[in-house]
Amino acid sequence: MRMGTTHFLMKRLPKVATEMAPRSQAWQSSPSDAPSWRLAPPTAPADQQCGGAILIAAAIYQWTPLKDVCLAQCQTPLLFLMRHGGFRDEALGCLLLGLRHGAYCIGCCWVLMALLFVGGVMNVLWIALLALLILFEKLFRFGRWIARASGIVFLAAGTWLLILKMA
Repeated sequence: MRMGTTHFLMKRLPKVATEMAPRSQAWQSSPSDAPSWRLAPPTAPADQQCGGAILIAAAIYQWTPLKDVCLAQCQTPLLFLMRHGGFRDEALGCLLLGLRHGAYCIGCCWVLMALLFVGGVMNVLWIALLALLILFEKLFRFGRWIARASGIVFLAAGTWLLILKMA
């Protein structure tokens, strides 16, 4: 009996992941045989100067008209579909419509994804806080004001990190 791709991946992937995780963790944490180009641990936040710069860039972007346009398109996906001709019958039309809407969503949230480097890419609390921020921006009609309020918080935090670095 021939095994389907999905079945194959669902059956084999957990086994491969559990075998590879301890090896990669050991390689990541052992300084003796690690190459000089090894990345910092994924839970490590960026240094203060870089983190402050990312926070300030995020603060500025949260106030731009581009953010407002992208957020408006991302908040109402059904309205977006109706404005762009509705659902498509052909696969290429669906793909292009999805890519267009995805570009708006990336435009809305790319800087928030960059904030992962400030708190640590694998920091679950930081990921959850950013996910809540994105959810609140997209879910509520006053999401634009949530974005701007978060921009003020990012500006204050970024400035604080840069001042702390200089002291």
